Amino acid sequence: MAKSSKQSISNETKPRKAVYLSMVIGKEIDNVLMKYNGEQKIEIAEHLIKTFDELLEYFKSKEEGVYQRYANREKDLLKKYGKAFKSYADLSIYKLFDFDMLLAEKDYYASKEFNSLKSGEGDLSEKDIKEWCDSMKRMLYGVVHFAYLEKEPEFETTLSTKEQLTGAKDEDDKEITEARQLLAIYFLLKSGFNTEHRGTNSVSEVTRFAHLLTGTKFTTLQKSSIYKKYQLIPNYNKEEYLIKDLRFIRPYFEALNIQKAIELIDKEIEVSIKELPLSKRKSFL
Repeated sequence: MAKSSKQSISNETKPRKAVYLSMVIGKEIDNVLMKYNGEQKIEIAEHLIKTFDELLEYFKSKEEGVYQRYANREKDLLKKYGKAFKSYADLSIYKLFDFDMLLAEKDYYASKEFNSLKSGEGDLSEKDIKEWCDSMKRMLYGVVHFAYLEKEPEFETTLSTKEQLTGAKDEDDKEITEARQLLAIYFLLKSGFNTEHRGTNSVSEVTRFAHLLTGTKFTTLQKSSIYKKYQLIPNYNKEEYLIKDLRFIRPYFEALNIQKAIELIDKEIEVSIKELPLSKRKSFL
């Protein structure tokens, strides 16, 4: 990928190196994954998860065999995808293995600033690389998770996914609705990245990310049902409907052992039940 023409950030606003790389490279990968369908998105994201494991391993060992594993796997994808691989190839993921130039390549340093650094002053540490790779893998696990949620079951059944996981028979609880998808995204971002649309990230930014994860075409914010709903998340639905939605998404996080999300969902369920009228509250206890 050609080097960005945007100006480098000033010293006063510089985030940690790992945080900066996660933001910039994560956005680049997001934009590319949006161009692929569900199965392709899963395959490429899982390839990238392995790549970030190899990046950390390569940083520690500098063994050429580690890089070669990545390169061979990427070559296999190229042969499989052909011209459809171009969007991904434009990311130039191989450049991420050049740790000496990575920060300059991603505009963390201006050219003049980079050239004036003393030997070793601008280097990435093992801690930086691990934090960055772990962050990228969490993001990619989220992409894979929500792409799988869009797949049809690989078994013949008349039961919904919810029923398979919990045995629930309630007709209202069978569907993976858009509201439930957004609720799951909300708890995934909050538990894994401490990201909330009412905090440092705007609703519009999270909306675009939600379009990516749900595979929903994005045109404008004004036409986006996701944007309208996400402004109200986690309380888009109210009272018993919210409780049903929370109980619907909980097993997915439980299956992946995302403990922080489970705790947040349980707390939201507890608060929602307490806010119910007494006549309705008993049915949820």
